[in-house]
Amino acid sequence: TGATLTALFGSGAAVNGCVSSLTESGIISLEAGAGIVVGSNTGSTIITHITALGEFFEVSAPCAVFLLIGFILYSTARPDETRLNFGMILIGAGFVLLGLKTLSTATKSLFAFNWFRTLFLIKSPPILLLNGFFISAVFQSSSGASSVIVLLCGKNGLDFLSAAYIIVGANIGSCVPLVFLERNRKKGKEVAVFNLLFNVLCAVCFFVILPFFYERLKTIPANGESVAIFHTVLNVLTAFPALAFLNPLVDFTRKLCSSKTLSNAQKSKKRKKKSKNFKVYYLNN
Repeated sequence: TGATLTALFGSGAAVNGCVSSLTESGIISLEAGAGIVVGSNTGSTIITHITALGEFFEVSAPCAVFLLIGFILYSTARPDETRLNFGMILIGAGFVLLGLKTLSTATKSLFAFNWFRTLFLIKSPPILLLNGFFISAVFQSSSGASSVIVLLCGKNGLDFLSAAYIIVGANIGSCVPLVFLERNRKKGKEVAVFNLLFNVLCAVCFFVILPFFYERLKTIPANGESVAIFHTVLNVLTAFPALAFLNPLVDFTRKLCSSKTLSNAQKSKKRKKKSKNFKVYYLNN
C-alpha cells in the first residue's frame, strides 16, 4: 500500500504525513503505519526512474498531451463521472513531467558555480552524505533530491559512488519535515521517529556492506539509469529486513518516544511546582 500510494502521489513525504495523521487519530495502528512507511520508501524511487528516462526521450510532447487531454476531461465531466478522476490523473502526470523538464534545464548551469563544484565534486563520503541530507530536507522529498542527482549523473557531473553517498543521505533528510511536523503529537511522533530510525539503519547497513563491493561500485558507469536502479535496489533490499523485524523496531520506537514523553512530563511538573511555590510566596508577602 505504501509503495503504490507513493508511486501514484510522487511524494513519500505526503504519504508519510497521511500515515502519521491516521495513526494519531487511531484509525490505523503504529505497526500498520510502520509497514506503509517502509513501503513508501520503495515507491519513492519511481520518480527517479521517470527522471532517468528523460535522458532517452524528450518529455515536452507527452507533457503537453497529458495536460491537454486532462484539462478536456476535467472541464467537460460532471462531478460524479469517472473521467473526472482520469482527467485529474493526467493533469498530475503532465505537471510531474513539466517539473522534471524544468529541473533538467536548470541543472545545466549548476557546474558554472565554484561553490557547487566544491560541494558535489568532493570525494569525502561524510560531506556527500550531508549534501544529500540537506538537499532532501530543503526539498522535503528524497525523490526530488534523487532526481537532481540522476540529472547531474546524466550530464557526467558526478561519479556513481558519490551519487550513492548523496542518495543515502537524501533518504535520511526526507525524514526531517515529518519529525518537525509531528513533534507535539504522541502517535504521529512515533511514526516520524520510526521513519527516521528505519532510514538511519539503512544508512548504517549501506556503510557496513560497502567495503565488500567498493571496487565494483567504482567501476559502474555514472548515468541516470544506473543511479535510479541503485536507489531502487537499496530501498528494496533494506525493506525486507525491516519488515522481518518490524515488531522489535516498533517496540523500540515506542520506548524512545515514551522516555522522551516522560522526560517532558517531568519537566512540565517541575515548572508547575515552581510556579505554585512562587504564587504562595507572593501571597504570603
